[in-house]
Amino acid sequence: MTEDELISELHTTRAVRDLRRVYNSVRQQPELLDWLIDNTWDDDVATNCTWLIKCHLSGKGQASARQADEILELLFCVPTWLCQLHLLQSLPHLQVSQSMKSPLRRHLDEFLLSERKLVRAWTYNALHVLACQFPEYQREVEDLLLESLKTEASSPAARIRALLKQRGIANLASRES
Repeated sequence: MTEDELISELHTTRAVRDLRRVYNSVRQQPELLDWLIDNTWDDDVATNCTWLIKCHLSGKGQASARQADEILELLFCVPTWLCQLHLLQSLPHLQVSQSMKSPLRRHLDEFLLSERKLVRAWTYNALHVLACQFPEYQREVEDLLLESLKTEASSPAARIRALLKQRGIANLASRES
């Protein structure tokens, strides 16, 4: 598939099954991730590009350190909540650089204020990923997860419970300080 054909597909494709078909036809292209990152800046195709980034990374695609930083920069400014969601879902497959950890942490706080439950749920997951990669955030994130469990809606709360279980926090009612 040529770049022109791909951009045309991204302008017209709406169904996930069609996006999977598009991905399957381009997934072997060596510059795919760079192309998707560059084209996410086009608001008309941003949602489809971020979905393809998520698909690529969750399918064992690799992101270089530069690409990971660029994907995080996209997360900070994408135009829709769906784009945010796709990039938040991609975070477990990225290595966060030292230079991006603080900006990421600040933006995750903003995403916790989203009206979208799925964005909040995946933001908690992103915080967990950040704490796994940077141990200095572990206690802060565990405290936030425990506190948020008391007030979050069911979808984010389910994600929080799963994260706490992964973190080995069995007793959710109380925790030694």
